[in-house]
Amino acid sequence: MERCEAGDRGSENHRKILSWCLHCERVYSAEAWDRNGGRCPGPGCDGDVWDRHTWPWVRSRLRLLGRSEYPRKPAEGAHFPLY
Repeated sequence: MERCEAGDRGSENHRKILSWCLHCERVYSAEAWDRNGGRCPGPGCDGDVWDRHTWPWVRSRLRLLGRSEYPRKPAEGAHFPLY
């Protein structure tokens, strides 16, 4: 995934960025989060961008989750547990 700079909201690069949700532990695109008003698009999930429940997948995969076996480009909605 390409890095998106701050002001690029709505650009093609921004829409492609994947974010991991701390609450449901699923990955969704920035476009899906935006379409859902900044809330996690996961069914029944109460995560949102304002309380920092979403983390960029590119950083979360190795730094937070420490799981090199997790794919670089996961399917949207895929589940990746923290523990």
